[in-house]
Amino acid sequence: MSDDIQKDIFSCCKGCQHVHALPLIMHCGTNLEDNKLLYALNKVSHPNLDFYQNRIKSEPNGDFIENILRKWSQNYECLEKKAGYVEWLFPTPEDATPHKYSSPLTCYESRMMQNNINIQKRYLRSFRMMLNFFGFQLTKSMQIVLTPEVNQRFCHLQKIQRK
Repeated sequence: MSDDIQKDIFSCCKGCQHVHALPLIMHCGTNLEDNKLLYALNKVSHPNLDFYQNRIKSEPNGDFIENILRKWSQNYECLEKKAGYVEWLFPTPEDATPHKYSSPLTCYESRMMQNNINIQKRYLRSFRMMLNFFGFQLTKSMQIVLTPEVNQRFCHLQKIQRK
């Protein structure tokens, strides 16, 4: 599929910021071969979804989400020094905050992530990891409470010089 054709295939929905291939379907109708549509749809990038599916690394100097959750979780020094991973763990829509290292969360990505049990589990693990980093924990009843290490964590975090 040529680049000129591909530009005409996709349109960006201003409501959800997701790129749709609807014009291609309308243009080609029943003459469209399934493999061409799949090819076109696979060209659309979904970095937040790909990250939470453990397909791509966070940037810069990041890692796959499973490595972050397994290897970085109790490594506070690593969590302090690495940049950008929080934007990947907790993506926001384009309007919410500037995205220095990550891509804005699209409505499509949000829906797909909400409907995927593995992604839901990773998101909860990410939330628990960050709570622990700051000296909190999430109970089974979903209450946020202080950990015994909260004073140590706060003292350590106050000493960190952010640039």
